[in-house]
Formats: sequence, C-alpha cells, structure tokens
Amino acid sequence: MVNREDRAKQFMPFDALKGLQEELRRREERRLRVDKHELTEEETERLNSLLTRLNKGDKLEVVYYKNGRYIKTEGTLKKLNATMQFIETENARIYFDDVFDIKILGSN
Repeated sequence: MVNREDRAKQFMPFDALKGLQEELRRREERRLRVDKHELTEEETERLNSLLTRLNKGDKLEVVYYKNGRYIKTEGTLKKLNATMQFIETENARIYFDDVFDIKILGSN
C-alpha cells in the first residue's frame, strides 16, 4: 500500500528545466534597467536646499535610483546623516547621490 506522502509527491509541480524561471526573471530585470539621470546644477541646488530643511519626523515622498531603476517611496524621516550622506525612513536608507526628487508631504 502506498502511503499518503508518496502519493502526494506525484501531484507536485515538476520543473523540468531547473532554474529556468529564475534566469528568465534575472534577464527581465536587466532588460528593464535604466541609466541614472545626472542632475543639473539647478536640480542639485534645489535638492541640497530641501535636504537642509528636513527634520526628523517629516513625512516624505522620495524618488531615488537603485539597482538600475527609479523607486518612489513614502515614509517618515527617521534619520538624516550629513556626514555619511544618507536619509533613512522606515522603508529605506537612501544616499544623497541616489536621490532624484524629494517632496515634503507634512511636518512633525
């Protein structure tokens, strides 16, 4: 008599080409990558001005570059480290060089 576990194994999904799905996903990610936009002097000055006005607890919307794509995130500013040049929200640590845009949605 066949036990239940052995019988269930015959109905499990079978991946004939092991690793194919992972490789297809990696290739799709590479295909969707974009080049990083270099900020103009005016854009850099505007961002620097915004960064100096940020306070812990501010609600932010940040667009930043990471791994070949632009990511938009919202969050509350937890930490701003001018020496190491990053801001930190509950969602991410974002380095100044990767920031494309910041909007202050609300203050603490």
